[in-house]
Amino acid sequence: AGLEPPQVDDEDGGQPENAPEPLPADQRTLRVHGLFRLPDLTAATTVVTRTKRQATRTLTAVYHDTDDLRLARWGATLLRREGGADAGWHLSLPVDGMDGQPEQVRLPLSAGAAGEVPGELADLVLAFSRRGPLKAVATLRLERTPYSLTGADGKVFGQVIDDTVSVLDGEHVAARFREIEIEPRVEGAPLAPVVDALVAGGAVPGTTARTIAVLGPVIQEPPDVPEPQIVGPEDPAGAAVTAHIRRHARAFLLQDVRVRRDLPDSVHQMRVAARRLRSGLKVFEPMLDVEWAEALRTELGWIAGELGVSRDTEVLQARIDLHADEVGEDFAGLIRAVVDPALSGQWHDARDHALNAMLSKRYRLFLDDLVDAARAPRLN
Repeated sequence: AGLEPPQVDDEDGGQPENAPEPLPADQRTLRVHGLFRLPDLTAATTVVTRTKRQATRTLTAVYHDTDDLRLARWGATLLRREGGADAGWHLSLPVDGMDGQPEQVRLPLSAGAAGEVPGELADLVLAFSRRGPLKAVATLRLERTPYSLTGADGKVFGQVIDDTVSVLDGEHVAARFREIEIEPRVEGAPLAPVVDALVAGGAVPGTTARTIAVLGPVIQEPPDVPEPQIVGPEDPAGAAVTAHIRRHARAFLLQDVRVRRDLPDSVHQMRVAARRLRSGLKVFEPMLDVEWAEALRTELGWIAGELGVSRDTEVLQARIDLHADEVGEDFAGLIRAVVDPALSGQWHDARDHALNAMLSKRYRLFLDDLVDAARAPRLN
């Protein structure tokens, strides 16, 4: 059907050498039946002048999570992939809650001793896993055949990836299905006609995500701290308390991940969430178990204080840099040359101190208490 015989052009089984990274936002996945045949894309579209089949390769991916799939329910995915150019540990993290394209963190296969989750990745998802141990929860095997797509200019602009996916239970194949992925290889690749041709040939768009097929429908359940409900005047006062705690507990946990990644304004936003939780617990105190609320406020104040030194140093350095020019050009450079290294060293020390606190047993216990509070606050 206009497809050339298998050829081995490179090490990764289909990605042209020096090709741009794929654009995940443009990637499309289609479900097809086992006997599906790729249509002749050179005849079915005006954008493809040549397709070239690459060698079929076998890839495996071992998904890691807690027993109750806490990571997946927060929209995070942690797996160890073997085979192909992207072998290694892959961590996908939610951005700004559950919206936007996930952030990707990758480490080599050697980062995890004997297949265990590398400590660096385990620490990043501590706010989600808390004291739940991370372990292998599912294994997936892919028989992958990529087809490169060449345009009228003679350059490869994308590829169609034909995957036969097997979900393994030990050596037993628990489930098997087939998917077609369409990926760009250049920005602005004309993929829509390719998708249309595949759909016209029998592919089904908008199918269930692979992680759902692998891990099961439980990952569609809400995370440990669900989105707060909208509270109206007719709702009981306890609903307002629960909504407040859930809203800011979610912000706190998501900012925890961002703080560990040293992303902009993350420390500030994590402290804001802690402050709003503490304020809410105080305001709603007449409706709460006082001893319980005060214990939670104490722990929130403690971790906010641990984060405070790095935040204060960050703000001080920014203000000094901003106002250095006010003393004249002759002194501005001297001020920055002396102050910036000193405050930078202080900031790194403060950050290390805060991160150590965020790995402590006390903090892990506090995270469990915070999640419990968001699920069911102790109302009078």
